[in-house]
Amino acid sequence: MRIQIKDLSCGYKNLKIVESISFDIKEGEIICLLGPNGVGKTTFFKTLLGFIKPLGGNIQFNGQDINKLTCKEFSQAIAYVPQANSLPFPFPVVDVVVSGRNAHTGITSTPKREDYEYALECIDGLGLSNMKDRIYTELSGGEQQMVLIARAMAQAPKLLIMDEPTSNLDFGNQVKIINNINLLKKKKLAIVMTTHSPDHVLLFGSKVVIFQNGKQAYFGDPKAVLTETLLGEIYGVEVDVCQVNTKRKKRIDVCVPNIII
Repeated sequence: MRIQIKDLSCGYKNLKIVESISFDIKEGEIICLLGPNGVGKTTFFKTLLGFIKPLGGNIQFNGQDINKLTCKEFSQAIAYVPQANSLPFPFPVVDVVVSGRNAHTGITSTPKREDYEYALECIDGLGLSNMKDRIYTELSGGEQQMVLIARAMAQAPKLLIMDEPTSNLDFGNQVKIINNINLLKKKKLAIVMTTHSPDHVLLFGSKVVIFQNGKQAYFGDPKAVLTETLLGEIYGVEVDVCQVNTKRKKRIDVCVPNIII
């Protein structure tokens, strides 16, 4: 599986928000999109998801223009995990997850036994078996986010797109989400995600795309790209990138030294 983004320009009507975006996505890679607010990450996401058409360039999935895929082909290839949200009806978790099978069964079809079995495998694979019968609207934000990831996995996609998956979550739930994302990476799933945390990029990103002034400013290995100088330039604050020794392994962290408490 390979997705190629070639000289992509995104925007609305004749207004370009981002331009000159080019990179490849391969199975087993996590591509993190990083940059301050208002630089076009959301517009790029909407274009990648087919919500708006490119103003230039193209996106290819295994050599085929992604905009020429049928709705069914698209939903079987790409799954989307939004920031945690509440569904309007109090569905059990297993029913929320099995709705991901609509990509294969059709939105008007009734899920079959094998669809529920597949959904339960996705739930179990993310360590959520203890909540399969709980009501989605009664879960915490972190639990809801993990259920949305399980629903996306039920689509059996090739590419998973995630919009700030750890946003508004407490520290414990952030760690759980990060661990689950790393599990999906090991399963050879390709992942594109936005984040506001350089630490998260260093924890699990295979590659990072830096958005700046409406363009792709930098692309490459996070440890090489995320320098103190670059992060300071992007966010307008002094930043230290330091290596932390833990009992298990070395880790690189980003910290802001001049915080006044």
